[in-house]
Amino acid sequence: MANVIGLDGSLQNFGFAVVTVSVDGDIDLKDLVLSKTAIDKSMKRSINDLNRFRVHTETLNYLIDIHNIDFAVAEIPAGAKDARSAYAFGGVVGILASL
Repeated sequence: MANVIGLDGSLQNFGFAVVTVSVDGDIDLKDLVLSKTAIDKSMKRSINDLNRFRVHTETLNYLIDIHNIDFAVAEIPAGAKDARSAYAFGGVVGILASL
């Protein structure tokens, strides 16, 4: 049996699904989490972005710890239409690379 976490990330919303996969191929959903962040206009955008990525990273680390994760699967962001999207994709890829 393996504990697997699925990741679908972005700057604003980061989705996590934790499942247990048995040798027979049975899949059992254990946890489904949406880490949702918003823009805080009282601080500089770059600091706010880093704080938002930190929240997503802490959520990921927490889920890995409590579910004893063996494997991770992720949707890799691609196809940015502007510089802001490419920046957000870079942050998501950074979180994924930290695994």
